[in-house]
Amino acid sequence: MRQRITRDRQEPDAENTDAVVSLYADALRLLQDTLAAAWFTQNSTRDADANVRLSSAHLAYAIFSHGRAMKLLYDGGDAEQMPTHMRAMFEAMITLQYIILLHPEKAADIMDVVPFEQLRDANEYSRGTEFLAPLKEQCLEVIRRRPDVIAHRADKDDILAGNRSIPYGEIRKRMSFPNVKSMIHELHRFDPGWSPDLYTTIYRLGSKFNHPSGSVTRKAIAWIREDDSVAFGLEPSLAGGVDFFVQGSGYTIGTAGIIESLFELASREQLAEKYAEWIARREQVLEPLRQSGYIVHVTGRD
Repeated sequence: MRQRITRDRQEPDAENTDAVVSLYADALRLLQDTLAAAWFTQNSTRDADANVRLSSAHLAYAIFSHGRAMKLLYDGGDAEQMPTHMRAMFEAMITLQYIILLHPEKAADIMDVVPFEQLRDANEYSRGTEFLAPLKEQCLEVIRRRPDVIAHRADKDDILAGNRSIPYGEIRKRMSFPNVKSMIHELHRFDPGWSPDLYTTIYRLGSKFNHPSGSVTRKAIAWIREDDSVAFGLEPSLAGGVDFFVQGSGYTIGTAGIIESLFELASREQLAEKYAEWIARREQVLEPLRQSGYIVHVTGRD
């Protein structure tokens, strides 16, 4: 005879759940509408501000795309894999803040590193030979557009002229971003509100879903028999979904505000008023969850 294993996990009541889900859906629609109005250059240029807009748009789309995937999972009745998308949203948000607040000079690297990464992959792919020539041409195009990436080299003129081999690996590494943990710590030094705990509680937790982990799968064990053997519960569940909508609503609202500001989609006064209302609405939705003890503390950076 089997028995259901019970776990002490209290979900918000229906009213509070509906409020969070509605907030998240509206925040996601806000970001969608904002991105639809943001037009940007296809490639990096010598205009530093244009490069920040370019990279911000791509990172904002990543936040929107994974945020939409979370909503579709929830609407389909299964929240279990929402952390995989929350992790990606978090990484994109951290990279976006890293560029805007600390290193705007890295903005162009978001897109310019792409052919160098693809070239590495093609070299490691057994059937990648046919892709090498066009990728090398794309890499050369990036270097000619951005000679700064080889300005430190004595043979830079020969490289630009196509007479010397391009140091593809060196350039790829120069354009790469630090790991997420390093970026969070640098953001924390700039503003203590960016707590290093975010890495442990969001990114590392999400990683356990991206990479098969016993700490995740054992939570799916739902049945136990008298001989102490156990079995998984295989039915879908929305448990925990509200947590990720609470977190994700902050990222989507914040990202929409960044895009509207960078692309000057409204005046500063209009944006200040608009996002003050969004923040106030979010706080109103979260307050009952705090009072009930469901969440302990959530800020705009969490």
